[in-house]
Amino acid sequence: MAAMTAPSPIGRSAAEASGRRARRSAEYREELARLQPYEQIARQVIALRQHHNLSQEALGQRTGTTKSAISRLESGQHAPTVATLDKIASAFGGHLVISIDVPGTRATDRGLTTSPTAETGLKCTPPSPPLGADGVSRPVVGSGPASTKRALGMRKSRLPS
Repeated sequence: MAAMTAPSPIGRSAAEASGRRARRSAEYREELARLQPYEQIARQVIALRQHHNLSQEALGQRTGTTKSAISRLESGQHAPTVATLDKIASAFGGHLVISIDVPGTRATDRGLTTSPTAETGLKCTPPSPPLGADGVSRPVVGSGPASTKRALGMRKSRLPS
């Protein structure tokens, strides 16, 4: 006779409830997919903090922020800024590494070359501006600081010109 499992007096686990809701709602699945990168970052921050036996408050002090800001980041429900992630990496003596993975391409295919550096491990170098007919390099239209700000959705004060 197979053993029967009695239902939990408190209902379903969070994972079971989330799975059930995801199966029923396309909108819920979309929201889970939107939050997935933030959840991955949160898990990395939690693991790093725990590995170093730090409380959220202690990490907040190291990064110049508050316990509630660290808690919010670790919830996986909010998009952390690059500046915040950089502060966290620096608090542990590391550096922030950001990559863009495009299926079917390599860094050299996208016009980037990498070379080792003592400080950061790798340095990405964009291609040189194209040369004009006279052999003088010409800037690519839309490649200046203002265009970079627009492409990244940044305000003027966030990226020096």
